[in-house]
Amino acid sequence: MGRLKSAPYGFRCPYENGCPHLQGLSANWLLKRYWESGGEENNHWKPRGEMMMEIRSLELRIQEQESEIEQLRAENRRLHQRGFKSSKSARLRATTATVCKPLSPVTRKPRGAPKGHPPWNRKAPEHIDHHYHIEAPLFCPPGVPSLWVTARDGCQPVWSS
Repeated sequence: MGRLKSAPYGFRCPYENGCPHLQGLSANWLLKRYWESGGEENNHWKPRGEMMMEIRSLELRIQEQESEIEQLRAENRRLHQRGFKSSKSARLRATTATVCKPLSPVTRKPRGAPKGHPPWNRKAPEHIDHHYHIEAPLFCPPGVPSLWVTARDGCQPVWSS
């Protein structure tokens, strides 16, 4: 790699007032602005660092609050359960836990009449006022899905999709 070459003594750049490499800006003006800034070009790092420290402290606070919430939930659960009495004492529960009992399935009440008793039936009507004879329609009304299409000679199943 070559040595850094410096300009000869008394050299003046022809692009001093408008350098093509600086998008037409004056090199003198740009250098003057840099010296006047006093190192302010990197000041965006300071607020960024402060924000990162604040974010870290907020994350720690969130973790503390989450652990506190878990402790309060456990205490709330304990206080809630304290109001209920167990159906068996702790000693009795410990002895029944060691003895193996077959688990009985959950049984529901059977439907209908008890065994050996006649079922309840609706009483047949003694008197019928009117008899109406209604013929089946020839076609289904629009908008009503149907699996059966009626015809004069009988019903035929139609499976439509």
